[in-house]
Amino acid sequence: MVRFNKTLELFEHYREGLGQRLRRVADQIIDAKYKEVEADREQVAAPPLVPSDQTAKSTAREDGEVPTS
Repeated sequence: MVRFNKTLELFEHYREGLGQRLRRVADQIIDAKYKEVEADREQVAAPPLVPSDQTAKSTAREDGEVPTS
């Protein structure tokens, strides 16, 4: 039983040490310094999806009826 209790005690010490190390590393990550990078290029507008010489045509019927087939 003594050996079992010693093992539990060692495990508890290991677990506490591991928790402290993980907390320290997490704090370092959170507090890390960072550098903002500015955009090197200007943003350019995307080309239109439909050429400007084409007009959109509606496929709806003028009488409002919906085709069944």
